[in-house]
Amino acid sequence: MALLPDPWASLSGEIRAIKQRLDELARRSPWTNTGMRPVGDNTTALDLNLEVQDTGRISAPEGGSLLLGDLQGRTHLYSGGLATNGFGTYLQRINGTQALTFADSDPVNESVQRIALADSDGKPLLAEDAAGSGAAWPLAPIQFRGLSWPTWSNNNGAAFVSIEAATTYKTSPRLYVSVQGICDSTAAGEMRLLVNGTQLGATVALPNLALTGSTFGTPAALPGAIGDGLSIELQTRVTSGTGKAYGRVLAALFQPSA
Repeated sequence: MALLPDPWASLSGEIRAIKQRLDELARRSPWTNTGMRPVGDNTTALDLNLEVQDTGRISAPEGGSLLLGDLQGRTHLYSGGLATNGFGTYLQRINGTQALTFADSDPVNESVQRIALADSDGKPLLAEDAAGSGAAWPLAPIQFRGLSWPTWSNNNGAAFVSIEAATTYKTSPRLYVSVQGICDSTAAGEMRLLVNGTQLGATVALPNLALTGSTFGTPAALPGAIGDGLSIELQTRVTSGTGKAYGRVLAALFQPSA
C-alpha cells in the first residue's frame, strides 16, 4: 500500500521558499531593482545611478561614510568616521596629496575639526591655528615705514596732485587705507584718496608742522566687479602759506563686506 504524501512537509517547504523570496526582496535595492543592499559588514558591487529630487536625502545616521575612487583604485573623496572617535572629510589630488582636509590633526582626541587647503605638493595655502585662534597660514606681513617725513613725496601747488599711486585688482568688496601727512614751512594743506578717479572718503586737513594720520575706508562696497582693475592715488595740495604738503600710505588692504 502506497504512503500518502505528508501535507505538513509539503507546506513547510512552501513556507521556506516564500520566506527565502521575501528575504531576497527585502535586500533588493529599491531604486534600481537590481543588486543586493549591503547588510552589516557585507559589501555588494552596484552600478548605481541615484537621483534625489525635491527635499529627499541620503542618510547614514549611525556612523556611515562615503568613499569615492577612480578605476585605478585611487581615492579622491572620503567623508565619514576617522581612526578613533571623530569624523572628517578629505579631498585628495590625483598625485596622492590631500587638497582639502576637514578633520582634527590630533588622532587621539578628535574633538575639533579644522580645515586646511594645500597645493599640489602638499604645502599649506590656508590653515586654521591649532589653538583655534584665527589663521595659522598664510602668515600676514606687517610693514614698517620710516618716520622722517622730509623724504616723503610732496606737492607745493594749490591744485591736488598725486604723490603716491598703486594699481591692483579688486579682490574683496571694501578697501582700507591708512595714511599720514604734514606741511612744512608756513604751509597748510589737504590730502585725499582717489580710486579710479573718484574720491574715497572725506578730504583730510594737513596742519603746519603737525604730523596727521587718517584712514580712508569704504563702508559700502567698492564699485565694479571682483577682478576689475583699480587705480588708487594719494593726493595733496597747499591751501595756505608757502611750503609743501607731504603724504604717504602706511598700509592698504582689502576688507570683506562686514
